[in-house]
Amino acid sequence: MRLIKYDYSKNGYYYITICSKNREDIFCEIKNAVGAPLACARVNVKLSKIGRIIEKQWNDIPNQYKNIELDEYIIMPNHIHGILIINKRAEASAAPTISHIIRLYKSKCTMDYLSYVNANNLNISGKI
Repeated sequence: MRLIKYDYSKNGYYYITICSKNREDIFCEIKNAVGAPLACARVNVKLSKIGRIIEKQWNDIPNQYKNIELDEYIIMPNHIHGILIINKRAEASAAPTISHIIRLYKSKCTMDYLSYVNANNLNISGKI
């Protein structure tokens, strides 16, 4: 959800959630740690190939924009949560909006994944 007429290029912390297509569990697999009770927060997370791509591209966002920093993020089976920090420093060129940043992020994730699918002759959808 977005606020009408809000300038999403303003300095601040922005909480982002991005879901997989049809909310499919394609980013990672989560299992309880051996012997841990169900309510225990200790879990083992194994990223899929798509999960590794979205993590790599997420961590690359600050390399694309001089005024963007990353805070915490977590990859779940069918979505990613992360905090982007916009900090307009003097050396930053035109201020990107959150929409612009996320659009480029999704595009780069898709291009990387399609390259993987094509290089491995996989007969699967390239939509993530």
